[in-house]
Amino acid sequence: MVLPVAQVAIREGYEVFVITEGMGAPFWLRAGIAPLFVGTSNFEEIPFTLDVGKVMEQVSPDTVVAGLACPINLANQFAKESNHRSVPLIVIEDYWASLVQLTGARPDLVLSPDEFSQDCARSRLEEAVSVQIVGNHAVLPESYTPIAPVREAIAEARKHFDHTILYVDSGPVDEMRLLVRCLLVTPGNWCLIPRFHPKNVDQSTSTGRERAIVYRETLSPVRERIVECCGGTSDDVALLADITASGCSSSLSTASGAGKVAISLWTPATQSSFEIETGGLSKFPLALMELAHTVTSASNLLEFTPATAKARAKLKPYDPERAFGFIREMVG
Repeated sequence: MVLPVAQVAIREGYEVFVITEGMGAPFWLRAGIAPLFVGTSNFEEIPFTLDVGKVMEQVSPDTVVAGLACPINLANQFAKESNHRSVPLIVIEDYWASLVQLTGARPDLVLSPDEFSQDCARSRLEEAVSVQIVGNHAVLPESYTPIAPVREAIAEARKHFDHTILYVDSGPVDEMRLLVRCLLVTPGNWCLIPRFHPKNVDQSTSTGRERAIVYRETLSPVRERIVECCGGTSDDVALLADITASGCSSSLSTASGAGKVAISLWTPATQSSFEIETGGLSKFPLALMELAHTVTSASNLLEFTPATAKARAKLKPYDPERAFGFIREMVG
């Protein structure tokens, strides 16, 4: 969310200093923007320190623009420091209610993906704080084309199967178990394309077992229907698959926005995780906006239909030019 805005700022002649960590660094490098500082891939497992006050002194920014990762680390430190120094703080939400990740700091401007998240942000902030809608990064514009390996994999799958079902891992293994129960009562000639989040697949489950092993075991009842689709992102696949199922992945927005079927696999574990991440939301926003179906028990996945055009009108692609326009209005 921050990278596209930084690219616009650079094109407009602004000087941009990048501080990043986690999985973000490679994206900046591929964009040709060298970060001033890069933290570790996982600050919880590989701790690191940065003198945030010293960086602010050296850079002397006119504004601080922060993303809101979960869990949050450097962004929150810089947010607090910007408040301390009376430097305008702008935060960009990449998920519903992600403002809750910010603690001990007050933003001057919040850029939200849609009206739902805008309302959530306004309920947590003083009335004077501006909250503007800039679109959802997972809703891809009509001009976007998935990369060739994904297009080719889906085309090959369609030669052998009548329906393509994408599963996007969003954390709790229980949602995958619910998916399998659904698939076992779903008739017809379908295939399953599983995609696992890179920050989850290398972790262990609550029982200490490697997730990769648990994933394979969980999907074993439908292993003959599994089709591998490597390369690209889950969003690339969601644009083309007939159905996308997940607990609460942002790829459900991709699917719904593209007129495909979006299904939220809503288990108690998924709800608990979602409540923690969003500061108490107990229902999936896409479902509340009639953009996704919620499944809580074994269901025939082919019975569900795409969202209506009226509902899909609520979803807008992320517009970094618009986002930068609000930033420029604030800092001049």
